[in-house]
Amino acid sequence: MTSLLEVGVHVPPTRLEVGAIRRELDLDPRLIRAFERISGLERVRLAPGENAVDLMVAAASQLRMLPGREQDVRYVLQARTVETAAPYAVVNPLQETCRALGLDNAV
Repeated sequence: MTSLLEVGVHVPPTRLEVGAIRRELDLDPRLIRAFERISGLERVRLAPGENAVDLMVAAASQLRMLPGREQDVRYVLQARTVETAAPYAVVNPLQETCRALGLDNAV
């Protein structure tokens, strides 16, 4: 039987107003207002200099039951909020995270 025992969470420390990164992301001011009014998205969390693997390893570091039980982990789930942009068959951030955590039996 497979069961979910723990969930790790990592929230990057840098918090910015969406409007403050508008120029960097080349977003239309009307889109920003829509984010704020319709979605309630006023602020975002950023982790400058970190990639998807760094963020997922940081989340996994919150798992108190993991140390010493790495061989028991069969499945690793990636949150949809974590951006994955990598060339196909070259780098898979989820697989890299499993390697970094010693989760050799996980798929």
